[in-house]
Amino acid sequence: MSLLPSPVRSSLLVLAVIVCGAGRAAGADGSRAERIADVLQRRAPETRTHEELVHGLALLGPELIPLWRRWLVGEGVEEVFLPGGEFQPELWAVAPEEAGTLALATLAVLPPEAVLAECEHGLLRDGPGPSELLAIFRVLETLGSARGLSLYWKLVERLGSDVVELPRYRAAADAALSSILARDRAVWAPLAQRLARPDALEAELFLGAARAASRPEAYELVLALLDGSGELPRFAALEALASLERDHPWRFEPELVQRLARAWKALAPEELVPALQLLGASEDPRALAPLRGHLADLDPLLATAAARALAELGGVDFARDEEDWQRWEAREFQWWSEEYEVALERLDGDVGGAAATFAELAAHPLFRREIAQAVGARLLRLEPPVQKLAAAFLLGLRTRAALPALVRLAQQSVDVELTAWLANGLSARGVTLREQP
Repeated sequence: MSLLPSPVRSSLLVLAVIVCGAGRAAGADGSRAERIADVLQRRAPETRTHEELVHGLALLGPELIPLWRRWLVGEGVEEVFLPGGEFQPELWAVAPEEAGTLALATLAVLPPEAVLAECEHGLLRDGPGPSELLAIFRVLETLGSARGLSLYWKLVERLGSDVVELPRYRAAADAALSSILARDRAVWAPLAQRLARPDALEAELFLGAARAASRPEAYELVLALLDGSGELPRFAALEALASLERDHPWRFEPELVQRLARAWKALAPEELVPALQLLGASEDPRALAPLRGHLADLDPLLATAAARALAELGGVDFARDEEDWQRWEAREFQWWSEEYEVALERLDGDVGGAAATFAELAAHPLFRREIAQAVGARLLRLEPPVQKLAAAFLLGLRTRAALPALVRLAQQSVDVELTAWLANGLSARGVTLREQP
C-alpha cells in the first residue's frame, strides 16, 4: 500500500522532476550523498516522522531507485551516513540500521514500473547473492502489484525449487505472492494463464498464497487445479478450498465433500488424517458416510481421527461405536424429513413459540448449515422481538453459513443497540460490517 494518496503522490513526483532537474541544471546541489544527507539529518527543533523522511527521499527522484535497492541489502549506506568514517548519531534523524526500512518504504511511493525494472535488472545481471534475491521478494511484497507477477515467476525460476523450499526463501516467496493476490485484482487473469499448465511448485506457491490472501477470486483457480491432471498438490488444493469456503460463505456453494470423495484414492497416507479433519469441519451431512467408514479402520490413528471428526460434525460423541452412530444418524434424518419444516413454520408465531423452536433446532447441530440458511432467509421479515432471538440463535450456532444473514441484518437494522451487539458478535468471528454478502 502506498504511503501517500494518489493525488499527493503524483504531485510529489512532479515536484521531484522539477527539483532534480533544477539541481542538475544549476549543478549546485552537491553530490548524491549530500542530497540524501540533507533529507535525513536533524534540523533542530524540528522532529520529522518516518513518513516525512520517506517523502523527502522520494522527492530526490526515481534515478535513485538503484541505490534504494542496494540499501535493502546494506550496500551504499556508508557513503551517506559515514562520510568521514565515523557515524555521528547527534546529526541524524535515523540510524544506519534503519536505511533498509527507509529504502523499502521509499520504493513503495516511487513509480512501480521503474522499481520493477530495476529489480528485474538486478535479477538478470550476473551473480545476484541470496540477500539480493530475498530483497526483490520484499519489494514485490511491498508493492503488492499485479505488474510484479511476471518478475515473481522469474525470480522463482532463477532460484529453483530446491532453494525456494528453504524456509527463509519460502517465507519470502509466500509473503510476496500473498500480498499481490490480496491487493491487486488485476492479477487474476495473468495468474489464470500461468496456472493453466502449472508445475507442482507453481501450484503449491499459489495455493499457499490463496489461503493467506483469502480472496474469493481464488476459488475458481483452485477448482481448476483440482479438475486438472498431473502430479499436483491435490490435498493442498482441498485445504485451500476449505479455507476459502470458510472465509467467504456467501460467495459460492460448498463443494469440499464431493471433491474430497473423488480425490480420496489419490491421497497419500499422511494426508488421510488431515482429510478426515476437513470432513469433520465441513458442516455437510454428506460427510457422515465416509467418516463412519473409517471407524473400524485397522489403523488406530485413522479410526480415532474419524471418531473425532464425527463428533465435530454432529455435535455428539459416540467414540468409535459404529452402531451408536448409525442409530443416531437414523434419528437425525427422520427428524429432518418429518419435523424440520414444521418447526420452521412456528417461527412466524409469538416469542414464546419461537424460543421453543430455536431450542429444538439447536438440538440438531448436524444440520446447522441448512438451519442457518433457512432462519437467515427469514431474518429480515421476522417481528423485532423474534428477530433479536433469531440473531442470538444464529450467532450461537457458530456456523459460517449464518454470517451472511447476520451481516445483512446489521447493515439494514435501524435498531442501534442491535447493530452494535451484532457488530461485536461478528467481530469476534473475524467479520466486519463492510463484508458484502
